[in-house]
Amino acid sequence: MGAATRVLTPSFLLLTLCLLPLFTLEHVQHLLSSLLFSNYLSTLIPPSTVGDKYETKTYTLSTNPLVIYITNFITLLEATQLVALSNDNFHPSPLYSDDGTLSHDSSYRSSLTATLPLSPIVKAVEARAKSFSFYNPNQEEKKIKPLVVQKYGLGKQYKDHYDWFLPHPSLTGNIESTFFVYISANCTGGGTNFPRLRLPSSHPPSTSAHIIPGGLENEWCEFIDCDRPYTDGVTFKPITGNAIFWENVDENGDGMVSTLHAGLPVTSGEKMGLNVWSWRDY
Repeated sequence: MGAATRVLTPSFLLLTLCLLPLFTLEHVQHLLSSLLFSNYLSTLIPPSTVGDKYETKTYTLSTNPLVIYITNFITLLEATQLVALSNDNFHPSPLYSDDGTLSHDSSYRSSLTATLPLSPIVKAVEARAKSFSFYNPNQEEKKIKPLVVQKYGLGKQYKDHYDWFLPHPSLTGNIESTFFVYISANCTGGGTNFPRLRLPSSHPPSTSAHIIPGGLENEWCEFIDCDRPYTDGVTFKPITGNAIFWENVDENGDGMVSTLHAGLPVTSGEKMGLNVWSWRDY
């Protein structure tokens, strides 16, 4: 189906002319430009998202560690802008040692990485991340690191890893929390797997069962790959515009091993994700 269009009919134009004495020229220009821009925007965003693009919802998967799933963290138009901003800036993704130094091993991490330049869309994403109450933005020592896009082509992956660092004399802080935002998900495979997490349930399935045997957890199947064995942990599906938030360290600043996660291999197409990392100085 094509995007809905808004047509300026003769009757509408006649009504506008009749009301001209009540408006200044500036008012009329603003009205017409708003209508035209809305019509243009509706050609860029599918009709299903025009009315509900700001209806963000959050789902708490775990409280320890805190893991929250967010729908509609960004709009499809914003996702397109972020993809465009990252183009021509990609390089092989690095691996980080405990002292923060970089290395490369494509057998372990085969994605591409691009650091985004500061721009209006980047500032908007940063402000949105800070607007969530669970982010704790009032801590003066907490700041957002430059936003980074990860691109996964066919067969590309990032095996089990943490976003936090072990204590080291050269480090003055740690990555306290992560937003991972799917900005392009034209793919199969490529899920984000947390092998040590489990779905909240009053009746967990047996270890040989799949994640969802029915019951309380069914609502999660929209976002989580329910066909994977329960022992595989939780695997989030790549869905454009949605995001995962998790805290990496506990109240003492120690990294939480339960946040181990991986970017699973893409089996067709391409996936792109945006990292919004908060850094806290100690």
